[in-house]
Amino acid sequence: MTGTLWSVTAIKSAGKLTKGMTVEILVTGTTARPSAKQIIEAIESKYGVTVRVAIADMEISKCKIELIMDYLPICNETGKSQGDHRFVLEQPGKKMLLVVGLNPSTADETHPDPTTHKVMGFAEGGGYDGFAMLNLSSERATDKWSLSATLDEPMHRKNLDVAADLLQRYPAADILVAFGNDISAKPYLNNVFGIYTTCCVQVGANGSKSGNSR
Repeated sequence: MTGTLWSVTAIKSAGKLTKGMTVEILVTGTTARPSAKQIIEAIESKYGVTVRVAIADMEISKCKIELIMDYLPICNETGKSQGDHRFVLEQPGKKMLLVVGLNPSTADETHPDPTTHKVMGFAEGGGYDGFAMLNLSSERATDKWSLSATLDEPMHRKNLDVAADLLQRYPAADILVAFGNDISAKPYLNNVFGIYTTCCVQVGANGSKSGNSR
């Protein structure tokens, strides 16, 4: 097992812990729940509070800890020698959510990034047991403004092929568009989104039920 994503919610106030505080924690290498240390660090990082070690156990006892989902995705990517592209991060399930973002950041099959954490939480909350993350650009970048000025055509074609394959394998999946105004970061991204939309329609017309966009 690569990892498990847990949701931790404060159900009572205690010390610096306030009822309603919620954090998500990925635990790797074990099926155990997150430790008190991991929970405290996550709370301190998210909310900017300091939890005294002396009252840590008392505060953690006021938390509800729930498993969101296992993290066992399949990552289709190139190596850095080929420009460091990721085409899809796919965690198969019976009820799938396909998420179309702008470009991939750092997530892979062993380490999710903040965006992946959000997608997993959203998927679990919506009753999905699987998800796949696609992007308009397959180029990895932690800053959208640092994307290449022009589209890498061979990588772009592969990116579209992977998207078409996913739509054929998961014809009933819901599709979540998740980039907002960030699409203006590079001129070619709007064109790619148009191609993506056409791809969805074509797959649906070829005998499969197309996904429902959200």
